[in-house]
Amino acid sequence: MTSPRVVCCGEALVDLIGADDSGRTWHAAPGGSPYNAAVAAGRLGAPTSFLGVLSDDRFGQLLREHLDASHVSWRTCPITTEPTTLAVVTQGPDDAEPAFAFHVAGTTTVSARTIDLHLPADTGVLHVSGSMALVLEPAASRIEALLAAARHRTLVHLDPNPRPSVAGGRQRYLARLDRWLGLADVVKVSAADIEWLEPGVDPIDLAHRWLQRPTGEPGQEGHDVPGAIVITRGARGAAVVCAAGVVEVVPTGQVDVVDTVGAGDTFAGAMLAAFAAHGVTDRSALAGLDEHWWHTALTFAVEAAGIACSRVGADPPWRREL
Repeated sequence: MTSPRVVCCGEALVDLIGADDSGRTWHAAPGGSPYNAAVAAGRLGAPTSFLGVLSDDRFGQLLREHLDASHVSWRTCPITTEPTTLAVVTQGPDDAEPAFAFHVAGTTTVSARTIDLHLPADTGVLHVSGSMALVLEPAASRIEALLAAARHRTLVHLDPNPRPSVAGGRQRYLARLDRWLGLADVVKVSAADIEWLEPGVDPIDLAHRWLQRPTGEPGQEGHDVPGAIVITRGARGAAVVCAAGVVEVVPTGQVDVVDTVGAGDTFAGAMLAAFAAHGVTDRSALAGLDEHWWHTALTFAVEAAGIACSRVGADPPWRREL
């Protein structure tokens, strides 16, 4: 039986990563948080589509070729003459979060063609990221509308992944996040993101709070609660707070970190592939997952992210590598 389709919706861009310390030579790598997650899910065997605006420029061609090579469909993506969004990446020490400087104005991420985004009919798992497209108009309103329409017929997976340089300020971002939490079934969030969202808070405590947030009147959009909160902790592994309780995993081997670009997206893609492989496409199926399932899936995702960290740029592993 064919697994349900994973659809990752949002921005696709090119990461410019310094090839040396001179600042004169750069490596152009396909990127964008939801784009990377799509590549990871496709390489790990899930039927996967990327949904976002792509350019007809040379970087856009690079992005399309990379999707093809990773077994990810892009055939429903609008193609525009606007240039591809660029991100200049500065890698931090060891497993620290990299810094991104984005060149967005007039590019695909803020294209009016986002009105042409439509979910494939066979979507089973929908993934979005709060990194760029969900905070920049006109894409933000369009993708939120897709989430609202999909929330009762697919599993909705959210990675907040805030980028402070484009988030519009922490308080404004938190207001957006409050709406997204009401539309998501699973939220995957890093400990580093939590520190920016609510400095000093314990990630597990925050997860419990998100799962117990007050709800509005029945039928009101944006007033539900997620069914599971997955927390990534870099070299210290991952945890989930869900109906099965709190499940934690730690890496079993040593990773020689080259850079951490795309590690969190690879983790997300691995979780999406796990949901699709086991037919977890709605809230009832999510609630039925036991501690053993979560431990196995988190271990799988941690291993996939570790392999990505051992390579330059966002380069998720293939299924055969795990």
